[in-house]
Amino acid sequence: MVRLNKDIRKRDYNQMTNHMKDLSQEIKFYHKCYIRGIKHVTSIAKSKDHQLVALASFSGFIEFWNILQHEKIFTLITKPETPLSVAISSCSTMGICGLDSGFIKIWDLKTRLVTKSKKLHNKDVTCLAISDDSSFIVSGSDDTKIKIWYLVEKKKAALVGGHFSKINSIVLTNDNKKAISASMDKTVRVWDLEKLCEERVLRRELQVAYFAFLSKNNEFAVAVFKKFIVVLDFESSQCISYLRVKSDIILSACLTENDEVVVAGYISGKVRYWNILEKRIITRFTISNIKFIDPIDNFLLIVHNPISGIPTELWKYREKKIEFSFPGHIIPASLLIRSPDRKIAVSFAPDRTIRIWDLINNQELHSIKEVYTKTNALAISPDNSHIFATTKTTISIWNLQTYRKINKIEDQNIQIKCISVTSNNKYYITGLSNGHILLWTIDNNTPIAVLTEHRRKIKSIVTTEDGRIMISTSDDYRMGVWDLEKLTLVCMLPKHKGKISAARFCKRNKYLLVTTMKNTIRVWRIIVNKQCYYKETKIK
Repeated sequence: MVRLNKDIRKRDYNQMTNHMKDLSQEIKFYHKCYIRGIKHVTSIAKSKDHQLVALASFSGFIEFWNILQHEKIFTLITKPETPLSVAISSCSTMGICGLDSGFIKIWDLKTRLVTKSKKLHNKDVTCLAISDDSSFIVSGSDDTKIKIWYLVEKKKAALVGGHFSKINSIVLTNDNKKAISASMDKTVRVWDLEKLCEERVLRRELQVAYFAFLSKNNEFAVAVFKKFIVVLDFESSQCISYLRVKSDIILSACLTENDEVVVAGYISGKVRYWNILEKRIITRFTISNIKFIDPIDNFLLIVHNPISGIPTELWKYREKKIEFSFPGHIIPASLLIRSPDRKIAVSFAPDRTIRIWDLINNQELHSIKEVYTKTNALAISPDNSHIFATTKTTISIWNLQTYRKINKIEDQNIQIKCISVTSNNKYYITGLSNGHILLWTIDNNTPIAVLTEHRRKIKSIVTTEDGRIMISTSDDYRMGVWDLEKLTLVCMLPKHKGKISAARFCKRNKYLLVTTMKNTIRVWRIIVNKQCYYKETKIK
């Protein structure tokens, strides 16, 4: 298991959140369909045969890839929790992840269901290690504690010990009787997992300890600090080799399978393959914006800094060239919608791309490039024939079969806030910032009707399955019920106590669910030309 330098991970996350402030309400309703690339990677784990690789990301997903065939097998969803550490059992049947909530979850990789879940820590679970026989899990956390969770024996989870600061990494010995941990308290410690106590301090330095690795035969341990790498005899704790970095900082490091080479990635972008016993560099090259690295046979998996906009890559380090780039948006998607039949999803990200996804086969169908960066709304026609994308002043329409733009409407006098398509494909409807609602047809470049009952910007627009009734929500705390056949207002529902955040029809359009910013949900039963009933409940 490979983990990111803690300081840099926090810094990247703070920068990343600036891109995520304008997420649409669609993501809240359809977060299970939120498809994006595996950027913002927090942890990497690989199976014993090096065929299966798991990548956990800040977006709340864990993606499992066949690294040899360069294809994604499946995705596990942890949202709204964030996976910060991940591990795969030796038989590749079980996946484990540590979450920011302090929970550890175990998945059966065949059924892809959660089999066990337990809260062991009070803060982020930053590192994990699982025994070869999958009988127990050892975890480290930001709460400075190391705990063991017995999966086979009927024992309670126990406290092994703790550092004086946050724990960065943890590994097990071959006999699974001891563990080695590296911490922000500048120490690398050895723990006895049978007696549940600290055995000794393997190394103490004046710099933060980021990583610790063990050779296969447990003859020596490798401790990675901020500016140097130390190779130690595991039994005597004596220094065998010492590699110092002069004017750089080690960002990520890992030990290859032959136990002879340490691969180090530096904050300057340098990658060095060190023969730790001979103290010489085998190969070197430079890759910009490295976040962390992990060797897989003859390849090198490189995760880039998310702010750089470079996707995760698989390199042939000997030829020094890219073998494969993991697909997806370069930066997090800010908009996502799905088709009514739930077969297709469309996402938009500020990398100026709209991507169409097949939700059944879990793959990308097509990407539309050179889209406006200020796209604020998306819509799919119910027959999956067209995609609509809007900015404040433009409406763009693409044919979903040919992926070609068929129309573009631009008007500097309007400010579009939302867009929707009627279920019968008769109209597409836009809501404006001044409270007006415009009805359009695909063939016309001018609106066929303007509805002007609202006083403030339109928040959302939904229609019934037959396309006869439209519900509009606005920042004036009101909802309008419209007859789309007569293009008239049926009624204006009573004001809500807070601004309306979203509205959805459910149970074959018998009920309308409305959520507000005041933590309330109202359930409306819409009966045209009769009184509208509702009941209000508080969100727990």
